[in-house]
Amino acid sequence: FGKLNELVRHWFSQAQVKNIPLLGPIIQEKATAFTAELGLNDFKASNGWLDCWKSHEVKAFKISGKSVDVDIEVVDDFKEHLLDIVQGYAPSNIFNCDETGLFFCLLPDKILSTKGEACKGTKLAKERVTYACLACSAKDEKLKTLVIGKSQEPQYFKNGKAWMTGKLFAHKQMCLQKRHILMFLDNPTFHAEAMQLSHVTLKFLPANTTGKLQPQDQRIICAFKARYRKCMI
Repeated sequence: FGKLNELVRHWFSQAQVKNIPLLGPIIQEKATAFTAELGLNDFKASNGWLDCWKSHEVKAFKISGKSVDVDIEVVDDFKEHLLDIVQGYAPSNIFNCDETGLFFCLLPDKILSTKGEACKGTKLAKERVTYACLACSAKDEKLKTLVIGKSQEPQYFKNGKAWMTGKLFAHKQMCLQKRHILMFLDNPTFHAEAMQLSHVTLKFLPANTTGKLQPQDQRIICAFKARYRKCMI
């Protein structure tokens, strides 16, 4: 069934370009349609065929809205003008910041159990803090993450809803030795507040491009959460 598999793969690739999500039953239905065109009357698009086809042709991914909506032309244009943007700033004065939510009490939702033993469920913990992950263009300067939560014990930056705000964000930057720095960051609503920053120049990444341009999204935040979970368990 080499010709059939090739047709299904070509159709699958075209659907990917158009960002059309495809599930197993849809692939099986399309394969059945191709068998009629090829005259393969003895073929059946069974679950066994589907598993075999997927093992050779595709991988499963979680759908990410950040990367699906990316305009490649906007990304390329930003990269083209990047040297002009950072002109006049030393690498040690170029920073990047991104925020992420962490459910710090949340345990894994999958466990191992002996056969025949019932597994009792529990409610998922919803206690949440926001982390601001900061990085400097100069590799010799490492910054600690900024934690924003609701508790006053221990004393750290706190906010009623545990979300980043312009005031807290500006306060953190003004602590950076009063240097004149350039900060790249996303363009969400909480950064849009009018802020008088004498030592910090904010440069917002183009809308819907963080999946390609945000350094923290290149598995840095993912690795941070994975390491936290490992230490917690």
